[in-house]
Amino acid sequence: MKYVADIIYNTREKLTLDLYLPDSLSAPACILYAGAAEYQDDNGSQIDVIYLADAFTSRGFAFADVKCRRRITANDLSSADGRRVAEYISRSLEAGMQMDERLFGPGYIAAMRDISGAIDFLVEHGPSLRLTCSGFGLLGVGAGGVAGLGLAFPPQDLEDRFRAPDVIATFGAALAQPWRISDAAPPCLVFHATNDDLMPMRDVEFMKKRAKRKNAPVEFAQGNAAHLASEIERAMDHFSMLLDVGNELKEAG
Repeated sequence: MKYVADIIYNTREKLTLDLYLPDSLSAPACILYAGAAEYQDDNGSQIDVIYLADAFTSRGFAFADVKCRRRITANDLSSADGRRVAEYISRSLEAGMQMDERLFGPGYIAAMRDISGAIDFLVEHGPSLRLTCSGFGLLGVGAGGVAGLGLAFPPQDLEDRFRAPDVIATFGAALAQPWRISDAAPPCLVFHATNDDLMPMRDVEFMKKRAKRKNAPVEFAQGNAAHLASEIERAMDHFSMLLDVGNELKEAG
């Protein structure tokens, strides 16, 4: 596995990503990892990114650990994004959702922009990093997963300004604003636990019903960030469609 650290993908915000490549130094697909520092594994330590990188590169993926902006406040957003955030929170509460409203706060839309920007960067600059991917997946944990589902179902007025991942898997992040859920979305595998304090099961069930009614490509499974290591094989199987497409394109070329 080759490791390239601190690649700046957003010069204005000085945001970086760490890139891991398989031993072959080429990969038909790249998985972006968006985590949340407050989520920990069973041992009380943060999720081992090296473990994830090794697991994915062993399967032939490239793996990018994406750093998003932290501690974002309304003052860090444009006036337009500030209005959007207020609308998201208000409409979520009016719909009867009981989540911690910070999950749709300023950091939410900032993370959506950051993840989208990281994909744009890798598409444009990937070849110089020996990265020639035809597809990008997102593995999101906690707030990173909520932002990933936000990209799967983008706000209508922003959908042309975001680049969504081609495939998404999230842990401890079964939350999307129900009115945005539709069948026009990438395949999503969503792990969620029944004892999640930030995202009540009532909200998760709300999302499930909406996804089913709209025929959205969302599969729900039991699990959270603490189960990531034990469920990583299932997540990689979910992402394997990216490898299949990438290898087909490579053979055709």
